[in-house]
Amino acid sequence: MATTRHIITTLTNVKLWPDTLKERRGLPPNPAVYALILDERFARLLGTTQVLYIGQTGQLGGESDRSRLYGYRYPSGKHGRLIRSKTDRLITLGHEITFRWSVAESEEESKRIEAELLQMHLAEHLEFPPFNGKS
Repeated sequence: MATTRHIITTLTNVKLWPDTLKERRGLPPNPAVYALILDERFARLLGTTQVLYIGQTGQLGGESDRSRLYGYRYPSGKHGRLIRSKTDRLITLGHEITFRWSVAESEEESKRIEAELLQMHLAEHLEFPPFNGKS
C-alpha cells in the first residue's frame, strides 16, 4: 500500500486512460515517469496494489510520432500492443484506469525515478507490477 501512495504523491498529473492517448498532443513532449493505476486493489505475491505498470520515457506527449503516448495509441511494437490489449480488456470488464505522470528534468532523471519506484514495488510485493513483465 505504501508504494501506491508514494506513486500517487510522486506522479501528480492525472488523466483517464485511454482518454490520455487522444489528448497526447496537449501533454508535454518532455521526459517523464508514469504509471497506470487500476480503480481497485488486486492481489500480488505479498499484499495488494492498484499499480498495473510503471514506466519512463524521453518524450511523453506532443505532436511527434516518437512520443510514448503516440506509441500506445498506434502501437506497432510488442510492448505497445501488450499494454493496449491488457488495458482495453480491463476497461471492457468495467474497470477504470488512470494514467499518472510527472515531467522529469532529463531522461536520466526519469530512468532513476522509474527504477526507484519499481524497486519500491518489488520490495513491498516481491514482484514488479503485472504489466512490467519483469520478475
